[in-house]
Amino acid sequence: MTEPVGDISGSLSRLQIDDTEKQHHSRSTYKPKSKSKSKFKRSTKQTVVIPCKKFSHAPVNYVLEKSPILLRDSEELYTCSYKVDKSTLWNSLSTKPALRKEICNFIAQNKWDDDISKNRFIGSNLTEGYEDYVPLPQEVLDSVDLLMQAYDKYNEGLDTMNKTTFISLRHHIIDIIMCPFQNETVSLIMSVLPDRNILISVDKSQCKPNGIHQLTDPNIRKICYTGFALENLLIDSSENENDSQEHELYYSFVRGIINDNVEIFFQAEMDSYNPLTNSYTEIKSSVNFNLNNAYHRKKLLRMWVQTNLLPRSDLLIGFRNPYSNELEQLRPYKIQDIYQKVNNRSILGRPGKFFRYNAVVARDWFHHIFSILKTNLLSLAEPDKLSSFKVQLDPNLNLSITPTTQSIKDLKIQV
Repeated sequence: MTEPVGDISGSLSRLQIDDTEKQHHSRSTYKPKSKSKSKFKRSTKQTVVIPCKKFSHAPVNYVLEKSPILLRDSEELYTCSYKVDKSTLWNSLSTKPALRKEICNFIAQNKWDDDISKNRFIGSNLTEGYEDYVPLPQEVLDSVDLLMQAYDKYNEGLDTMNKTTFISLRHHIIDIIMCPFQNETVSLIMSVLPDRNILISVDKSQCKPNGIHQLTDPNIRKICYTGFALENLLIDSSENENDSQEHELYYSFVRGIINDNVEIFFQAEMDSYNPLTNSYTEIKSSVNFNLNNAYHRKKLLRMWVQTNLLPRSDLLIGFRNPYSNELEQLRPYKIQDIYQKVNNRSILGRPGKFFRYNAVVARDWFHHIFSILKTNLLSLAEPDKLSSFKVQLDPNLNLSITPTTQSIKDLKIQV
C-alpha cells in the first residue's frame, strides 16, 4: 500500500511504504516480530520512503557474553596492492604492509622485548611531517575501478539465481551500519546492475571534505594525520625505502554472507599485516577512551564494526598525549576486547540516546537494512538494465530511494 505524504523537490511525489522484511537473529534469545510484506508498482519518477525506525532489535541494554558476528560467514577472495598512478599487483604479487618485528612481538606478548625496542616507538611525535604531507585525493579513495575488476573475477561462473550481492567499498557499509547511532544523514548511490546485484558508491552531490581533507579546521587535519604517522611508524618500510614518498595502498576483497538471500562483496583498505598471526591489524591513533563520552563510544562501536567485517583482523591503538601528540602507549585489542568496552553493562544500564551504542543492535540493524534495501531496490529497478538510485538514511531512520542519473563511469579512476 502506498500513501502520498507531500512533495520532494519539484515534481517528485513522495510515497510511504511499510517496512517489509522478516528479520533473522540466530545468536540471541529474543524473537523479533515479523511484518508482512507490502507490494508497490515500479516507478522511474517517484521517491519512495520507508520508515525503518521501528526495526526489530535486541533491547538496548542487552549484552551477549561473546561478541556477536556481523556476517554468517566471510572469506578473503583476492588481494591487491596499488601504487597510485603506477601499478596494480593482484594476489600473490601484491605487497602486504607488514608490521615491524618488534611490534609483532609486542602484540604477541603484550610487552616490549626490551627498552631499546620500546624507546624506538614510545615518545614519537605523531605530528612530525604534518606540514609536508599531501593526502590522496578523495576521488582515489572512493573509486570503484579496482572493486569492479575484482567483482568481474568473482562473478565468473557465479550462481546467484536466488541471492543478491551488494558490491561496495567497506567504508560505505560501515556508514550504513552506523546510521542508528548518529545525527547525520547518509547519502549513497546504489545501482542495480543487469545481473540484479547492487553496486554501492559515493553520492558525488553530497561529497564534502572531511577528515584529512578538511579545509577549514587545521586541528582536525592534524589529528587525522597522527593516524597516518602512526602507520608509518609501525609498518616495516624496508622494501619501499626508495619510494617512501609514493602512496601505495593494499586492499583485501572479501565475500560475506548476511543471510540465505543477501551477501556482500567488498573492498577494504588494510593498514597492516601481522606475519606472526597471519592476520590483518587495523591501526588507530586516539586519546585515552572515556566511556562516559558519547563520541568515544561511537568511535569504539565503529572500530568494532570495521574489524568485525573481516575474516581475520584485530586492532592496535596508539594512545597519544592530547597536548603534545606524542605516542604514550600501544595497546592491542581483539574483537572481543572492543566489544566488551562498547557493551559495558554499567554503561548500557544508564539512560541514553542512539540505542546506547549497543553492538548487538548494530548487528540487528545491519541484517535488517540490507534485506530492506534488496527488496525495494530490486522492485524499483528496470529489468535487464542498469538502474541507479540516490539512497538516503536520515537521523530518524527514514530510508528514501530516488532515481538518479549519476553514472558509474564518473566514479572510476584509470589504473
